[in-house]
Amino acid sequence: RWQAFRWAEAPAALPAALSGAKIAVAIAVIGAVFAEYAGSSEGLGHLMLQAIPQLETARAYAAVVLLAAFAVLLFSALALAERRLVPWTRRRPEGPDR
Repeated sequence: RWQAFRWAEAPAALPAALSGAKIAVAIAVIGAVFAEYAGSSEGLGHLMLQAIPQLETARAYAAVVLLAAFAVLLFSALALAERRLVPWTRRRPEGPDR
């Protein structure tokens, strides 16, 4: 039973799990910002919440850029892990001159 899981079921489920993790990482950054809006006294979400009403556009924009860079970095790390862990799912180029 363990051998079936190890050699068949887990490798078949891993691509979907990693795709879900990549989506979840991007959503988690958004969720963290909303959580900081709701009840935090520090963090980038709180910084944005304070900067926008005070018309500190550069500070709010910098916070957004940092959050976006963090989300892209995490997404890229999971994409790299997916390429390393699941090499059999690499996409082949489509079109007439494959």
